[in-house]
Amino acid sequence: MSKNVLFILFVFCFLQPLKSIEKISIEDKWYKVDHNLKFMLVNKSVSAIMNDVDGAIDKIILDTIYKFVHPISTIEKGILYPLVNEVNGSTYQLCFSELPVISLNTSGTITDEPRIPCKFTMSESDGTIIESNIGIELRGGFSQSFPKKSFRIEFWKDSIGLENTDISLLGMRKDDDWNLQAMYNEPLRLRNKTNHKLWKLMHTCYYSDIEPKAVNGIEMEYADVFLNGSYNGIYGVGERVDNKQLKIKDFDGQFRGELYKGISWGASTYDQLPEYDNNSLTWGGFQFQYPDEITDWSYIYNFVEFVIKSDDADFKNQISNKLQIENAIDYFIFLNLLRAGDNGGKNVYVAKYDSDQPYFFVPWDLDGTFGTAWNGVKDTVTVGLLSNGIYKRMLKDYSLNGFREQINGRWSDLRSTIIQSALLIDMLKSNYYLLKTNGVYEREKLVWKEFDEDNNHFSYVENWINNRISNLDKLFGYSATEYKATKSTTEVFSIYPNPTTDVLYVRSNGSQINEITVLNSMGQILLSSNYFDQKISLAGFPNGIYYLKITGSNTTELYKFMIKN
Repeated sequence: MSKNVLFILFVFCFLQPLKSIEKISIEDKWYKVDHNLKFMLVNKSVSAIMNDVDGAIDKIILDTIYKFVHPISTIEKGILYPLVNEVNGSTYQLCFSELPVISLNTSGTITDEPRIPCKFTMSESDGTIIESNIGIELRGGFSQSFPKKSFRIEFWKDSIGLENTDISLLGMRKDDDWNLQAMYNEPLRLRNKTNHKLWKLMHTCYYSDIEPKAVNGIEMEYADVFLNGSYNGIYGVGERVDNKQLKIKDFDGQFRGELYKGISWGASTYDQLPEYDNNSLTWGGFQFQYPDEITDWSYIYNFVEFVIKSDDADFKNQISNKLQIENAIDYFIFLNLLRAGDNGGKNVYVAKYDSDQPYFFVPWDLDGTFGTAWNGVKDTVTVGLLSNGIYKRMLKDYSLNGFREQINGRWSDLRSTIIQSALLIDMLKSNYYLLKTNGVYEREKLVWKEFDEDNNHFSYVENWINNRISNLDKLFGYSATEYKATKSTTEVFSIYPNPTTDVLYVRSNGSQINEITVLNSMGQILLSSNYFDQKISLAGFPNGIYYLKITGSNTTELYKFMIKN
């Protein structure tokens, strides 16, 4: 190479602007510092931070100045960065996350009852801040023995709880009463959130035509929680099952809507019938929830008594008047698909919409599922059926269009739509990647030393789900080949193009379309409307896997499609 060329290269390199060494400053609404744990969490959007950076970052200003042990050129979510506090020389760890952060501050001791005053602050990565007075108490039964506690919170207009106020959290319903689920016994903190989505995909309130806002299930979103300045880990922020969610009828001097919560075993499993006391809010494993004005156990007692004591003929002839059969079938399938051993009597609500209506079930606390028990230990069993007193009686019905036949038919319908291994695994994985990319598992290990992120857990879950569905296929008499053969050779609906970029076309081959719903891989509803046009606009939807649920006059179909720009 000639001297002239070397000189030109030297001059070119010398004249290039040098990248600066910068420090960044984060507003206090976007960070929390746990000085005992030596841990800091920033939940401002990473892209928003990097927009103001033009060089390597060696310092960050939070409550004081911290110096990166190794200057960084770009910020990544989910990484634990070592830093040094320039004031006292202590080493800290910093993590950037875009999940919401909740701060709880109280001067009292949080107990099961009563609720004590507390200050609530929640910040989101877009800068949204919610601040309120709340009342807080511990929630759960056996879970209260875990070191990581779950909480029930109630939003207050004042500091002592004289008047409540409704607040919407993270896109969920507007309400005053919320749960903060610790998920301590959940491997990878996935099952509860995923399973509540799955139930809502499988089932809707039977009376939704007259109560369109009634929801037979809850929503849940993730948030990090700091309690009195100490980092407590990731939580599920969840709605509560109540009369408002279910839109059941108010008490008007006589019993109309009813709601009971299964909290232990007994009458709640329909095989025991102890005496009741209307001065107590509990009976036979049930906890009285609604109405608020009066406690009268006679109604649910009479139902349990009918299940236990009626003769076979009366039971067969009258059960459909006392129990909403379609709901009972869906719950039975759901209970067994998940193999939710803790949800056959406890961890399930029993509700009634109005005095002349049947009872129905609403699931709750869905952590011991998909191959784990209630305590988080693996449960590898994938064979057999879970049941209780009421289902044992119903399963004796082998008659034409009887309970057994209806279960088998419903299982076949769901196998062609919702109950598919790929969909269930996608829903779990979507939550997993959300937590993984935001560094949740590293943070859980930081604060809860016994937490173990099992890298092989998804292989285990996937195998478990495949085996469980295969075994239920046998128990419910389902054959994919035979079932498909009974269908018309012409598809009921078809969608195209797939993959697509921004539009999806739906074609009906003779069946009326009543509703279309677009869901992401987590089961979240992104678009739902009555069907008026064969063209569905997907403009603005990011690349990924989606599902289109088409409800027709006689069928419901689920289609998987991809958006790929």
